[in-house]
Amino acid sequence: FEKLFHASRDKDQVEKIAKTLKELKVEANLNRHFGILTDWMVVGPFDSTKGVGYDKVYEPETKLDLAAKYQGKGGKEIAWIATSNAEAYGVIDLNKALGKHKDSVAYAYTVIQSDKEQPVEIRFGCICAIKIFLNGKELFAREEYHHGQRFDQYMSGGTLKAGRNEILLKVCQNNQTDSWAQDWKFELRLCDFTGGALPIKVIKNK
Repeated sequence: FEKLFHASRDKDQVEKIAKTLKELKVEANLNRHFGILTDWMVVGPFDSTKGVGYDKVYEPETKLDLAAKYQGKGGKEIAWIATSNAEAYGVIDLNKALGKHKDSVAYAYTVIQSDKEQPVEIRFGCICAIKIFLNGKELFAREEYHHGQRFDQYMSGGTLKAGRNEILLKVCQNNQTDSWAQDWKFELRLCDFTGGALPIKVIKNK
């Protein structure tokens, strides 16, 4: 079962094997298996009244300084904070991390270390509008709100450098008041073209 777990890439199959392993008292870490990133620095909210924030370039997109303080929505001072989710699939709930905000922009940032230059697939899910940057280069942008979220919902290809690599997400929330339009969250993983986790590590001291 351990060999099957490490070889499998299908989400449903992996979960079934992991359940069996758990019954056999063997650890089967889904986040490690899929390459899910669970530790992030986040900052927000920045203003996105009438959706202007999606295309507006705020400071984290031009100069990333985790010690910086910014003028956020409504003139409130905001700063980077650490957040994580070790539960399966590592969904980051920005409502919990930053508070519930509408017409807002948040940024999420993490750093990973790669032993060599290698291709990467960034696979992710997000219920709101999102942009993804790898080492300062925009790889993906989709402005759509409250359309559901699922595992491997989107994919973007890129190349990891040997050494330090920076990943920045811009996640926007709109002003819908419907009960089903309150979520503000994302999940993201790094893998090879088969969906298998890459041999990388997250740099804790970012």
